[in-house]
Amino acid sequence: MALFNRKINKLKAVYEDDLVGYLKSTGLYDSIVRGDRLCVYCGNSITVQNLEVIVPRGNEVDIVCNNRNCLNQM
Repeated sequence: MALFNRKINKLKAVYEDDLVGYLKSTGLYDSIVRGDRLCVYCGNSITVQNLEVIVPRGNEVDIVCNNRNCLNQM
């Protein structure tokens, strides 16, 4: 008997050396370079250097910076 139903999520990771290629392949790179992407928690501009987490949300993505306070909110 199952006490709860847990949806299993698969975590995907990208090595730092592959990040720019991944961002370009997903169409996120140009908007990040232009400063159009903001951290969903603090509102700071996301850069290639401070990008920490990308969370898919349907057809959109939430992006989180590497600020410890933002990461703790996840």
